[in-house]
Amino acid sequence: MARYRDNLPQLSDGVFLTDGGIETTLIFHEGLELPDFAAFHLLKRKEGYEA
Repeated sequence: MARYRDNLPQLSDGVFLTDGGIETTLIFHEGLELPDFAAFHLLKRKEGYEA
């Protein structure tokens, strides 16, 4: 049996912060184009960095 199966951070009473969904928001709500659905490409351009 897995060693940490009952001790996962998302199952505790503490805050569990994660990142997700920024690419969908940037594409469909902001109208930006993301090559390969990857937001890090935006950092290569000034307008992308400002997003």
